[in-house]
Amino acid sequence: MSFIRALFSGVSGIRGHQTMMDVIGNNIANINTIGFKAGRATFADQFAQTLESATPPPSILVGGGQLSRGGTNPMQVGLGTRIGSIDNLFAQGTLQTTGQSTDLAVEGDGLFAMRLGDNVLYSRAGNFVVDGDGRLINPSTGAILQGRIADQFGEFPTGETITSGAALQDLVINRAQKTSAKQTANVDLYGNLDPATAQLDANGNATEVTVTTPIYDSLGNRLNMTLQFEKRSDQGDDQQVWGVILKSITMQVSDPQNGNITDAQEITSEYGNDIAELTFNADGSLASDGADDTGTVAIDDIDFSVFGAADQTVNFHFGTVNTNFDVADKTTWGPYDGVTGFTSQTSVAVRKQDGFASGSLEDFFVDQNGKITGRFSNGNTLTLSQVLIAQFDNVAGLSKVGDNLFHETGNSGSPIFSIAGVQNSSSIRGGTLEQSNVDLTEEFTNLILAQRGFQANAKVVTASDELIQDLLNIRR
Repeated sequence: MSFIRALFSGVSGIRGHQTMMDVIGNNIANINTIGFKAGRATFADQFAQTLESATPPPSILVGGGQLSRGGTNPMQVGLGTRIGSIDNLFAQGTLQTTGQSTDLAVEGDGLFAMRLGDNVLYSRAGNFVVDGDGRLINPSTGAILQGRIADQFGEFPTGETITSGAALQDLVINRAQKTSAKQTANVDLYGNLDPATAQLDANGNATEVTVTTPIYDSLGNRLNMTLQFEKRSDQGDDQQVWGVILKSITMQVSDPQNGNITDAQEITSEYGNDIAELTFNADGSLASDGADDTGTVAIDDIDFSVFGAADQTVNFHFGTVNTNFDVADKTTWGPYDGVTGFTSQTSVAVRKQDGFASGSLEDFFVDQNGKITGRFSNGNTLTLSQVLIAQFDNVAGLSKVGDNLFHETGNSGSPIFSIAGVQNSSSIRGGTLEQSNVDLTEEFTNLILAQRGFQANAKVVTASDELIQDLLNIRR
């Protein structure tokens, strides 16, 4: 009967090495599969037949206080092998840059969550595309990438719990999305007003310095605001004084419905209001803004009705006011961070204004935290959504369901959703794909081992068969 044991042990070895070959063949077949995780077959011995059980040393002593004999070990014959486990190896695969904005890769631990029907599945394959409804999907299955959606201001709900699947939403890239316009609230000026080139003439009239800057109304119309600076004291005075006047606001308009109108028409609102009176110290620093000496003058409710927009308040920033100037103490001179009054070339201008028109989504990109940020035609950016990654206590316990997808099992644990790089050490790479983590060198080595193991076990079957044949021939 021992020959029968050897025969079946060899068969189990053949069966086990065949499974090992299947795993290796699957790994090699998926060498170019995006996000593929290699498998590994491990062996475990079958149960053993006990010929004799272990015996303990006897407790009765003979003369001289010695045991008559020692204990004996068990005598067992193994009955072959079996596949102990087929493990999914989640080692990092090579990252390859593609330049495709919808391609994503997880660097570190974690998987993408995707909704397929009513089920949430998981994958390391990040070759996503945008479907006809703007959803980010896996092109081979139609599974929809999951995450969270920002509001119209690019903010996520405060106090939101994202560790559970309850926070998951389909990620959508709405190509028709627009950002709202923002009316100009602040205008920052800088540069220099040269007192030597802006003298009062014989009639007391001042030379004018004109500055024009674009601003935006509440509807997002781009307007041109003209400011006029005029000298109101002679250079010989202890302090030079300049008046700042809001002269006009103009909007260029045209009729896109009428191709015969090619020249832009203007709508102009004239004002002529003083908005500030700038006084400069002898060192050229700003001594007063003519209002509250904060360096910022607020002009309330400027009339924009001619443009069809609401009235708005604009804050004009002229720089830091120095009211402690002492010509004899140079430590009190300056600062010169806004408009100055040096005897040098006049160069006053607008540094920036904070308004902008509405904009349409032109492109988007994904950062390392998984935030999908849209770039709009008005030059602004806005957070649209965020990819969340799922982590498991036992990621190797996930079950493969095909198409690079995994399903949670009772031994994988429940998924924990988190923000890459914030709540974990992983990161998301946009425009990048993770390649298969199959190592061909290791697979070919294992292929040789599986082949030799298969051959050796086949020899055991052949030898057992020959011994059984010899046994049958004894009667002859």
